Amino acid sequence: MTPDGAVVALGRAILCTVTIEPDLEVVCPRCGAATTARFYGPCDTCRDELRATLGGEGHLVEAVAYEPKMNVTPNSVAVKD
Repeated sequence: MTPDGAVVALGRAILCTVTIEPDLEVVCPRCGAATTARFYGPCDTCRDELRATLGGEGHLVEAVAYEPKMNVTPNSVAVKD
């Protein structure tokens, strides 16, 4: 992206103007406090509190190996009589 907001792709130029909207004046849906934010959602205080109380450590989840159903023929076209 160039400083003036134009996006340029290799081989073909795609010119567009990107405008960054200023922060929104919103009311926190959790505590009702007026705040400014880029996106609608909880204020910074509520967000920190939610992370502290509800957030947890990430963990790995093992994916179960795919096993096809018994009524599925792997290559029904080749076996067709």
